[in-house]
Amino acid sequence: MRDWKSRYSVYYLPPAQLTVLARQTDTFPKLVRPAQWFKERAERIKASVPSYLRPKYFAILISTAYKCARRAAIEQCSEFVSTGHDFTHNLAMCAIQMHGMVQSASLDPAKSIPSLAAGLPHFSTGWARCWGRDVFISLRGLFLTTGNFEGARKHILAFASTLKHGLIPNLLDSVRKPRYEFGDSSSR
Repeated sequence: MRDWKSRYSVYYLPPAQLTVLARQTDTFPKLVRPAQWFKERAERIKASVPSYLRPKYFAILISTAYKCARRAAIEQCSEFVSTGHDFTHNLAMCAIQMHGMVQSASLDPAKSIPSLAAGLPHFSTGWARCWGRDVFISLRGLFLTTGNFEGARKHILAFASTLKHGLIPNLLDSVRKPRYEFGDSSSR
């Protein structure tokens, strides 16, 4: 069992993750440096670390990358968040996790624009990702408090573009087929 875990974590997982990361660099050019960083270190671990120590070194690699990414994300938030307590940092990280680029759930059907997930993992993609009630209840905490004013603006404009008889849709569906069928959740 130990050999299986070691081979999986050291030989299989990093190349798979690196492949995904490398493919994303076309869409997200700022991932080029982190992808290179991962690749160099994974190759160094594979080439110079004894096999029985590789899982430990791999764990250190992932932990270090996570801490750096988390710190960089917190530093980009509002002053309230960046100078706040760990609890505030954790809430800001939740905001980042709920807002992302998903091709099947863009705020604009013509191009990729990040959207807010109503809940993960069940509402992560497609027509059911972006719910009007959820977006506007969470907008203040997820976007305004963290300083992501552009994200808030894009969501408000996307929903405003589908305004119908004074209602915003309950389900946005990338502005293609907004759904208004829930009387208790369409907002006035």
